[in-house]
Amino acid sequence: MHNPESNGTDGRRSEPCCQSASSFEHWLTGLVGLAVTALVALVAYSSVVSMAEPLRYLSSTAVLFLFISLWIAFWAVLEVLWEWRAGRLVAG
Repeated sequence: MHNPESNGTDGRRSEPCCQSASSFEHWLTGLVGLAVTALVALVAYSSVVSMAEPLRYLSSTAVLFLFISLWIAFWAVLEVLWEWRAGRLVAG
């Protein structure tokens, strides 16, 4: 029996299923992540500063590092959620 698609491929096309995210979406998720980080900073700032106080001269660096890390983490989670909601997140 002859299979017309027996050329080594499984018959799928290599075209993308949908468009990629626009730069506006990346900016928006970054700004929302920054806003969430600012809210967390307003609520937890005094606790974070008191925990970093034993580091003496490096305490301000530790606080800044923590909040920048939180911003990046929130941004990454929002990007993944946005892509999943838009149907552009493809496993594998």
